[in-house]
Amino acid sequence: QIRFEHEALVALIIIIAADLVALTTLEDITSIAARKQATNAIMLPPLLAEGVAFGSLNVIGMLLLEFGLSMDDVQQLRKRECGKKLHLAGMAATTFNSVVLGSVTYAVIIKYCCVQGPLTHFEQITSVLVFLVIENAWYYLAHMAMHTPKLYWMHRFHHKFNVVVLPSSASAVSVPEFLLS
Repeated sequence: QIRFEHEALVALIIIIAADLVALTTLEDITSIAARKQATNAIMLPPLLAEGVAFGSLNVIGMLLLEFGLSMDDVQQLRKRECGKKLHLAGMAATTFNSVVLGSVTYAVIIKYCCVQGPLTHFEQITSVLVFLVIENAWYYLAHMAMHTPKLYWMHRFHHKFNVVVLPSSASAVSVPEFLLS
């Protein structure tokens, strides 16, 4: 029990740190980048930094749900054999996928798949709807493919969360699965 309370404290510290990252706006990132370039310091490109901020918001949401509304389920999972290890692996996978891989894919998609410049309201609505249809169709096809014998190896980790399902288990996927879907 004491060990679990210690991990809850670590999660709270992670929430606060991620919140600080997420509060940084793109304009702040751009102005900080300009100052850092002047001093030749290493700085994340603005799109990558924005992706880290969005990924951090996802992690914050997951942690708030996990240690808030789903706390009884978390305790139930952690009491199971290897449950504590599985829970930590799920949270680590979700955090890595959201903050590291998610920020890179966000930056690539924004740079190479989005129209630069102002759009009319109709173009904005159309773009969002087309993106949602394409993304959901791709995810459906990728998910179905991962249930075939040849690709199930990359999806197996996600299905370890089949008895007690937590907010972190939705994004707790392997790196190949995250990149494919």
